[in-house]
Amino acid sequence: MLGTSRLRDYLRPIGDGWRLTMRTTLTRLTRWLMVAAAAAMVAPIAGASAAHADLRAWETRRGTLTLAPGASGSVTVDCQSWGVAISGGFSASTANDVFIDTSRPSSTSNGWFVSALNMLTTTQTVEVFAVCASIDGRTFDSRTISVAPGANPAVTKTCPAGTSNTGGGFRVDAVDRLVVMLSGPASTGQGWTVMPFNATTVTRSATVYTVCANFAGRRVAKQSAILEPGTSLTLPAACTNTEFAIGGGWEHGGGTRWLVDRATQSGLSAWTAHYVNTTTTVRFGVATYAVCAGRPT
Repeated sequence: MLGTSRLRDYLRPIGDGWRLTMRTTLTRLTRWLMVAAAAAMVAPIAGASAAHADLRAWETRRGTLTLAPGASGSVTVDCQSWGVAISGGFSASTANDVFIDTSRPSSTSNGWFVSALNMLTTTQTVEVFAVCASIDGRTFDSRTISVAPGANPAVTKTCPAGTSNTGGGFRVDAVDRLVVMLSGPASTGQGWTVMPFNATTVTRSATVYTVCANFAGRRVAKQSAILEPGTSLTLPAACTNTEFAIGGGWEHGGGTRWLVDRATQSGLSAWTAHYVNTTTTVRFGVATYAVCAGRPT
């Protein structure tokens, strides 16, 4: 049996640090580590001028959410004062039993917000990632819908005309059997799409968030696979070696099962999701997406 799945893309953080001169020439690469902060990447974009660059600098920062047995919690990972979150992600200590109900841009700061519910009897953790950038015209917007019992609608929020989608996220009611099967770039145009599946007996709510900016050259890469019964799979979606991955997404056909426990950056040019199938007979379609930006020429 093959679980159904729509396919799109999502967010991803970055690990290495780059800086540019006033002539937007790459001058040096630095690596650094901070407690509760990821290593930074500051990268120039092809065609940007010193006076006005679409994407002048960017980095990935991280924080940790610790969840007591049966408890819910949240954490915001803030960007530095020069930047603002253009995407984000998470890495949970276990799949299925740590339920990520929110992953979205913060409404009270320049960072990324994640909340989760621990359905186990032991303490669990969730690493949270914020992809931060110095970029022009960054905005985010949202759209909320009601999800009837048994329904799995796809809901999209588009970017304003003339802007590009850099990332996005979701919020659903924090209850078991309400699963986000997709959080990724819209299949057409500039926007973000979320597809929840409501396996509860009452109507629930779901919200899609889209992050947009004045940003040229954005492209989406996708990698799909089949997740076999009783297996786990690390599935990267790769940009080309002339691009950086500034965000990413994921999708799975798990229905009532939360198959994704990690959606993060890997290296400079890939976004990676990790999927876990605890069934013994069912195969699921899965896909990972990367939002790619051109490197300097």
